[in-house]
Formats: sequence, structure tokens, C-alpha cells
Amino acid sequence: MKATFYGTRGSLATPGHATERYGGNTSCVLVRGEDGSALVLDAGTGTIVNIASLAGKNGVEGGTAYCASKHAVLGFSKSLMLEVRKRGLRVVAICPGSVATPFMDKRERVRPAPDRALSAEDVAHAVVATLTVSDRAMISEVDIRPTNP
Repeated sequence: MKATFYGTRGSLATPGHATERYGGNTSCVLVRGEDGSALVLDAGTGTIVNIASLAGKNGVEGGTAYCASKHAVLGFSKSLMLEVRKRGLRVVAICPGSVATPFMDKRERVRPAPDRALSAEDVAHAVVATLTVSDRAMISEVDIRPTNP
């Protein structure tokens, strides 16, 4: 199996034409078998989960680049879903609101109290819910917000 990363992965920059243009939120991973087949696309079943953000649906003051990159993730997910669903694959975009992470602490603008923000476990629960739905159904997009921000 061969994996090729384009752009960046997390906060670690890797060589690729998309690094400067899109940044880490729009990185792509191409996984191929020894014979060159696209393993995910040729599997005939499975779910691709992309973590977007509510910021990809709503502008956020001081977050232009972040919002734009998450908007790109949503567009990518929606288009990919239409392209691969006939091959038995599902694509879901998870759109969390404020999540209590170390990244949240570095933001300059006012954020919800960390005890009221979502946890990583909340987001993971949403992912698991999309993966455990029956094969005849596809949850293509999930918005998850703090109950009382």
C-alpha cells in the first residue's frame, strides 16, 4: 500500500502543491494498492468522514482563512459524495461548533467558556453515529453545537 499526502497534515507542513494554496484543512490523502488501484474507491463499501466546521457555513470575524478552508472541506465532501455514492461509498461532513481544544486557547477573540464548549468526545460520538447507521442510509452532514454557549 502506498499513501501520498498533499498539502499539510495537521500543523506539520509537507511538500505538495496545495500547501500554500489551501493549508491543512484541505489536505488530501491518496491511498493506492500495489497494483495502482484506489483502495477506498474500489472497496465497494465504506464511509469517508471529513471534519469541517460550522465556521465553514458562517463567517467568523478574524477567521477568514479558517472559514474559507472549512468551506472548501464542505464543498469537497458534498461533491465527492455525489461522485462515489454509486460505488457504495458514503461521505459525511461533520461540522462542529466550538470545541474545547488547545487550539481554542490560542484564539484572540472571545470564546465560549471551555466547560460549555463541545469536547472531542462529543465530536467523536457524532462520527460514530454516522458510521453505525444501516448501509441503506447515509448521513451526509452533521451540525453539532454546544447546548448553551
